Amino acid sequence: MMAFQMKGRQIASKPIFISSMVQCPIIASAFDPKDQILVLTANGNSLRPQKEILMNSCGFDVNEDRFVILGCQDVQGFDAVAKGEKVPLDIVQPGIVRKVKACLKAKPKIAAILMECTELPPYSDAVRAATGLPVWDAITGADFYINGFKDNPRFGIDDWQNDWDEEQDEYKFGQNLIAKDREELINKPLGPQPKKKPSKNQLDKVKKKLAKKQSPILGVIRLDYNYPPAPGDIIAQARTAMTFFSELSLVLLLTWRRLGE
Repeated sequence: MMAFQMKGRQIASKPIFISSMVQCPIIASAFDPKDQILVLTANGNSLRPQKEILMNSCGFDVNEDRFVILGCQDVQGFDAVAKGEKVPLDIVQPGIVRKVKACLKAKPKIAAILMECTELPPYSDAVRAATGLPVWDAITGADFYINGFKDNPRFGIDDWQNDWDEEQDEYKFGQNLIAKDREELINKPLGPQPKKKPSKNQLDKVKKKLAKKQSPILGVIRLDYNYPPAPGDIIAQARTAMTFFSELSLVLLLTWRRLGE
């Protein structure tokens, strides 16, 4: 695909990343010049003749010792795509991992891996797990470009390119899944549920509770007695005050009734 990078760049008005090889300058600049970079490709013999294109487009010299080209043409089952057949992942993935590990054993200076072929990204995670090395492919190249246009959730203004209508979009569980995956959901999405009507007993309780809150309660304490207090009775020390409060309570009661009328 790298052979069409320059042609596509001349025609298109947008940035073009036709091959994962365009990541070579970034990867090379991130590592020590003595570190080697493994380039995994579908066919090593087909990549080497593109020396001039690779050199002019992405600064990649196929003859340079720093870049190690490893073809997967001899991995069992890898040619299934070329034949139009289904790829036997259980055979191809272990084969690619073994091939990469054997290359790392022979060239211990390899510090990074680049998947050149677009058939290889499905095996990137397996290679990362088996080697512990960083692996770049066509997907990481696409992510690199797309992330330049995406909002950073940690800084700046989120969704600056969109005018929000201040209305929350309605969401139903599982609506983002395809029909096949939605059928396999354990927790099925619920449709609109009808509101349950309260029973007669519940309505009566609510009515009584509201009636109780809406009815004013007035407590009256009569203090207009005039009997001799018993020894030690606290009333004896405040008889004059109690006479005043008894008259005041009577005035308040009459005022309350008048306001009620």
